[in-house]
Amino acid sequence: MRMLNDHVQSSYPPQAQHSRLTVGSIQQLWNEWEIQCLVLASFSLQVFLLFFAGFRKRYDSRALSVLLWLAYLSADTVALFVLGHLTCVVHDDPRHQMVLFWAPFMLLHLGGQDTITAFSMEDCALWKRHLLNLTTQVALAIYVVGKQWQGDKQLVAPMVLIFISGTAKYMERIWILGRAGSWGPISRPWGPLCGQRRIPRDRFGLDAPIWSFYSSDMEDVAHDMFYDSMKYFMNRTSKLFRMTVLNQEELDCLKSDEGVNLAYKFAETQLSLIYDFFYTKFGSLDGVLHRLTILIINSTALSLFVLHHKGGKRRSEAVKYYYRVADVAISYILLVGAVALEISSILMWLMTSYSPSNVCTGSRGGHSPKIVVSILKRLRPAQGSNRLEWSGKLQQYNLIDEIIQEEKARKEYGWLKWIMWRMGIKQQDDTTTKHVAISPEVKKVFLDKLCDNYGRLYFSSFTAEWAAYIPSSSSGFGAAPQIVRRIFEDLDLVSSAFLWHLVTDICLVRDETPSKLRTCSQHLSNYIMHLVYRCNLMVDADGCLFFEECIQWIETSCKHANYDKRDFLQRLRHERDMSLTESLEHLAGLATHCAFVLKNEVAAADQWDMITTVWIEMLCYIARNCDHGFHAKQLSAGGEFLTHAKMLMFPIHRPVDPSGYM
Repeated sequence: MRMLNDHVQSSYPPQAQHSRLTVGSIQQLWNEWEIQCLVLASFSLQVFLLFFAGFRKRYDSRALSVLLWLAYLSADTVALFVLGHLTCVVHDDPRHQMVLFWAPFMLLHLGGQDTITAFSMEDCALWKRHLLNLTTQVALAIYVVGKQWQGDKQLVAPMVLIFISGTAKYMERIWILGRAGSWGPISRPWGPLCGQRRIPRDRFGLDAPIWSFYSSDMEDVAHDMFYDSMKYFMNRTSKLFRMTVLNQEELDCLKSDEGVNLAYKFAETQLSLIYDFFYTKFGSLDGVLHRLTILIINSTALSLFVLHHKGGKRRSEAVKYYYRVADVAISYILLVGAVALEISSILMWLMTSYSPSNVCTGSRGGHSPKIVVSILKRLRPAQGSNRLEWSGKLQQYNLIDEIIQEEKARKEYGWLKWIMWRMGIKQQDDTTTKHVAISPEVKKVFLDKLCDNYGRLYFSSFTAEWAAYIPSSSSGFGAAPQIVRRIFEDLDLVSSAFLWHLVTDICLVRDETPSKLRTCSQHLSNYIMHLVYRCNLMVDADGCLFFEECIQWIETSCKHANYDKRDFLQRLRHERDMSLTESLEHLAGLATHCAFVLKNEVAAADQWDMITTVWIEMLCYIARNCDHGFHAKQLSAGGEFLTHAKMLMFPIHRPVDPSGYM
């Protein structure tokens, strides 16, 4: 038979024989080192997740999001595959004695890293599935440990320690997922969050001065109010609200540069704590002791393994064949890596999270010594007021510019580049869809308008009410506020956003004099169009049909205007487009009439103030009434200014609780 095989092989051409030998060698090499490569891949994924998952809170990057998503899914898949593969290993094979030792490390990897317990809110809702997986994977790990019990007895002790550590870490992950998942749309929360206590009225209740929220111990205040801010964030508060009464001194403080910085920093701190609660293990107060325990167990296992390895060198030569050098090296990588990852997690928890402050305040009575507080604050020097806890970007989308640029791309770039355009791969000079850094002017204007209208934060409907209370800087507004309010009376939010988007574009083309409020109006207009059109916030089926009609109308009108935006807006003002439906014709007439009123009834210095005020009121309305799932999702995608706007309203817009607590 062997001679026949040799004859058959010799009948193949030399290139085919070489190819068969190469494939066979690669397959043999993979079969020999398959488990080692997968174990190292599993460890590498854990390292990547630990050190890069935290960036998604501060950066809106599609590439980073895709890489983290792939790593998050692959980490569990690879660990499960390795654990299942180890159950098939023959325990009495000398080559596999060290390989069996790696099984508990897969439980440690399945426990995940502290910086990314969940990739999205949907993962939190699937915590029961993870609980089922825990029982099966722990059973497999026990089976593999039992195999090791029949081999080298000195490896059993470190193996059992890692098994305990991995099981505890896996159970902690499921607990964190279940606790976060209980705050879903139809679930019931699991009691107080992170051990937070409800704050009595005499400290931060309904009569507390607004400035007390932005005190020097802001982190402690944010922790104390976390339970209530979480309910507000998830729309689980009462529909009854009592507005905080602000005196003139508090208004002046909030409108100052220092007040603006403190207010936004307070919102960032609250949202950072909520992010830790949903997506990481940093939000658990009990995790402090847990992390230290896991670190001690892993360090003990490493010490026992080192003693075992040194003792093995002094043993007889007959025992050495049990362990290959590569397997021993991989074991050291896993053990040292487990200790290093735990230490890194603790350091990252201290330096990048606001949760350590909760350890100092102590929600279960008492306070930590001042030296502990000082050490924790010194370990986080980067948490100053200049560091943003989110991307700090405003997404921009202009519907008219998008349609014009798309048609130009079709004509000038050809079909291939037009297809790339449709896929999102656009030219570097594209200005229709981009990010702009949120400016200090936008932050200040938003907080100023919020303070000026803090008594009108009801938001049962959008009526452009704030425009009637703008303090005029020159000759006043005339009848413009009443006209604007009447225009918005019978419009839904989608029609209102598109109408004011048209009005803003008309005014931008008509008045090109640079000013801060003009830039704010442009950024807010494009940002809200991004929220309404691209993110479909507050958009129902009728709103989708409305946007389809708008796009068809703009495409037809821009074609007649030779795809010139200025010409299109002028035609909108002077000519009647017969292609318009009755509702769109009415809306276009309202937009041109409103722009005419702003030009003739409002002083030039106040025109942009009114436009900005309407946009800010609309932004607050969307922030307060849109689905909380959008806010929770955006926390892990670089953050949204809309979410910060909602949390800025929290100290002023506090719910009434008849129990005497917030």
